[in-house]
Formats: sequence, C-alpha cells, structure tokens
Amino acid sequence: MAEQLTLEIKSIATILPVYEMQLRTYLRMSGIRVGLLLNFNPPRLMDGLRRYVVWPRLLRGRSVLYPH
Repeated sequence: MAEQLTLEIKSIATILPVYEMQLRTYLRMSGIRVGLLLNFNPPRLMDGLRRYVVWPRLLRGRSVLYPH
C-alpha cells in the first residue's frame, strides 16, 4: 500500500481543538495514519503546521492520536 496522508488546510487566527478533532475524524474514517493541519494565517508558516500520527492501540481496538 502506498504511503498516504490527510492534509487539512485552514486560514484562521488560531488552531482550535475542534479543528484537531475534525482531522482526527478524517484519519479514523479513512484509515490513513498521518495527517497535517496547515494554517496559512500565522506570520511564519512553521507556526501553523501540525503533524498528527494515529498509532493503533493493541487493547480494545481503539486508536490514539499523537501530535508531533
């Protein structure tokens, strides 16, 4: 399987938890493990970039979302 990621692009004042949950839902529903949340509004682009990785949890069949 080819490596894939989900890219969520925003232009907002600040990244709110609702946008992180939105990305988490996209990752969970698609089965893709890596997602980027990109906000074009900060003065420096790196300040608006967040990477998320979903690691499968061995117990109870749930996934855990880790921001990197």
